[in-house]
This record gives sequence, structure tokens and C-alpha cells, in this order.
Amino acid sequence: MPAFKLSPVALALVALCVLTGGAALLHTDASRAADQPAAAQPRPALTVTTTQPQRTSVPQRLSANGNVAAWQEASVGAESNGLRLTAVNVNVGDVVKAGQVLATFAADTVQADVAQARASVMEAEANAAEAAANAERARGLQASGALSQQQIQQYTTAEQTAKARVEAARAQLNAQQLRLKFTQVLAPDSGVISARTATVGAVVGSGTELFRMVRKGRLEWRAEVTQAELARIRPGAKVQVTAVTRNLIGSDVYISERLYDQKFAADGVTSSASGDGTASTLTWNAMLAKLKGSETEQAEYADRLGEESSVLKTVSCAHLAATFKFDLMGAVVALIVGLAGGLALVVLFTLANTNVSERIREMATLKVLGFYDREVHNYVNREMMILTGMGVVVGLPLGRWIGGLLTAALNMPSLYFEVEVHWYSYAIAVVATLAFALLVQLFTNPVLDRVDPVSSLKSVE
Repeated sequence: MPAFKLSPVALALVALCVLTGGAALLHTDASRAADQPAAAQPRPALTVTTTQPQRTSVPQRLSANGNVAAWQEASVGAESNGLRLTAVNVNVGDVVKAGQVLATFAADTVQADVAQARASVMEAEANAAEAAANAERARGLQASGALSQQQIQQYTTAEQTAKARVEAARAQLNAQQLRLKFTQVLAPDSGVISARTATVGAVVGSGTELFRMVRKGRLEWRAEVTQAELARIRPGAKVQVTAVTRNLIGSDVYISERLYDQKFAADGVTSSASGDGTASTLTWNAMLAKLKGSETEQAEYADRLGEESSVLKTVSCAHLAATFKFDLMGAVVALIVGLAGGLALVVLFTLANTNVSERIREMATLKVLGFYDREVHNYVNREMMILTGMGVVVGLPLGRWIGGLLTAALNMPSLYFEVEVHWYSYAIAVVATLAFALLVQLFTNPVLDRVDPVSSLKSVE
């Protein structure tokens, strides 16, 4: 069949003819409808209700995000200087009342200062009474001329000076009594403890913050709104908090499917493992797997898994543990261990030297009674080893506790220090301490050999 091509002008003429024919058909139908009698058409029913205009308020809702912060925070610090904390009665999260004792300092030193100040007041009052009596007698002899005017003035001045010393002593007593009062740290208001830096046994200075508390336990929501929305907010407006979430930016949270269904299924979000046959609205984007084998095998498997196209990223805990290096912390730990070892050696040597120097006459007596040098060595060294063993028994658990306190103070939101002490660490500490004790004995034994019984017994204690 031959193909025909139409020009744009021809197409326009055809479209015009079609539109003209459609309009003629519509006109014909409308004319026929107009020729029908009006009685055949139903009359529409229209109902109108009148009402009075009223003034009303249309509530407006604003959605905003914000942070929950304390209404007011109170800093509770130490008001005494150089005192040792003996008790800490509260911790973070505890609800306290106004005037409640939060911590207690050692009051022995302050009580001694109070007693000394009270004695100074009594001494000043006695001197003031004597000066007042002398001044009264001098004023009584003024008419007789037995004393000169200068002498009378001296007695009067001494009386006034004694009274001033009494006032100064009383002021010092009040200051010491105030220090005694400050040995108890009291809550300035009722509220909730939000931070704690107080540690039992610590010696703190004046003004050091010990606690931080939320006054009245009141929290406020600080919303973030735009400048245009700020004009729509009025004082006294009601605020409805729909949800409060904790900021976990930068943290990875791993949770099982069963636990997720248990916690969040009530909100209509279920996982594929719910078992109820419903469609899952939760998309899993991570998986935590516990692998078997050595650390090298685990790291190699993670590398092979990361090369697959369906896996976006893999992180191997074994690889992180093997490659993690904290040279600065290692240097600090080595320095602390070295200083501790040197301190232990110095302490043992000082104690041994002091022990021998204070027991020269005893050693001389043993030699006079017929003890050989070796027997004297065994006598002193056995005593030193017993004391060293007692120190080891007490020092090991005490060091473990102090290490826990140190690492707890170093914890940060993004870095956690786990205290893990192996058995060989305790063994190294015991062996090093015993080695230091034996080394000290090598220096002490020559001192015992040089003890002269005759000159030592003749010396005056």
C-alpha cells in the first residue's frame, strides 16, 4: 500500500474540521434539551441554616527538637584546706535533701586547733583581767601622786592591749570552730547528684568541687526553633514531650532479633524472626559474628568476607586487638612500674638501715653471748623477710584496688580501660619484692659485721 504524507497545514485543517463538527453536535443536543417542557425537570431543594459569628482560638502546633538539661546545677565543694576525706555518703543518681551530709573530712587536726584556740582565749582573758586590775589600781593612786601620769597611761594602754588580744583570740577560736563545721559537707539544697569527684582518702584543697547536683531534681527542655516560629510562642504555652532519647552518636549498638522484638514489637516494628508471619519493617544493616579459631584465622576470614560484593565493610576485633598500639600509655606504665620498684628498694633499705642502727646494743649483746656473724645475719634477715611477706600479702589486693580506681578515673565516653591483671603479674611483683629484700640484706650484713661489742655497749643511749 502506498504511503501518504500530510503537510502540517493539512493536519491543522483536519483538526479544525473535527472541532467544528463536535461543536455543532453539542449545539444540537442543547437545543433539544431547551425545547422540552420545564415541568419535566425536578426542582432542586436548597436548605439554608443561619448562625451567629463567634470568635474562637485555633490551636497551633509546633514540632521542635531539643536537649534535656538541668534547670539549675549546684556545685558542692570543700571549704576547708588540706583535710582528708574519710567518708563519701552519696553517689551519682542519689536523691538528697537540703542539709544532708554528703561527705565527711577527718576532724582530728581541726579539733586540736580548736582546743589550742580555746586555750589562747583563756590565756588572753587572764592577761586582760590582770591588766584591768593594774589599771584600776593605778587610777586609784592618781590622786595621791604616787604614780606619774606616764605610768598611769602605760597601765591604761596595757589594759586596752589585753582587751584587743582577747578579741583576736576569740576571732581565731571562731575561725577554728568554723573549720570544724566545714568538716561535714552538707547539701545546699534538695535535688539529685549528677556528678561526683570525691574519693575516700583524698586530700583536697579549699574550693575543690566534690559533687554536682541538679537543684530540686528539675529538668528543662531546651527546644530549637526558627526565628519565624519564635514569634508564635507565648509564655505559659503547653509543651508535650513525645519521646526522650539518649545521644549515642558515634556508638555501635548490637542487639539480637529476639530482644528487639521484645522491646519494640509493641510499636508495630517487627523483625523477620518474629514468627508471626507479618511483613518486616526492619532492615538489618549489620551483623555481629563470634568466630572460632586463632586471632590470625579470624582476621583472615574477615578480610576474605570484606572482598565480597554483597558486604559493604567488615571490622575484625581480633585484627584491632593485634594492631592496637598505645605507645604513650605503655611508656607511662613502664615509668610508673620503674618508679614503684625504685621506691620499694629505697623503702626497704631505709627501714633495714634504721632497724640496725637502733638495735646496735642488741646486736652487740648477741655477739657477747657467743653468736657468730652468720647467726646474727639470720636473726635480722629472718625478721626482714617476715615483714616483707606481710607487706606482700597486704600490698597485692591494695594495689589491685588502686589500679581499678586509676582506670575508672581515666574512662572517657569514647575510650574504655578494662582492668585485667594476669596471675604472672602478681608473681612478678612478689619475686621483685623478695629480690629487693635479698639485695638489701647484702648491704645490711656488712654493717652487722662491723658492730663492735665493746664500744657499742659502752656507748650512751
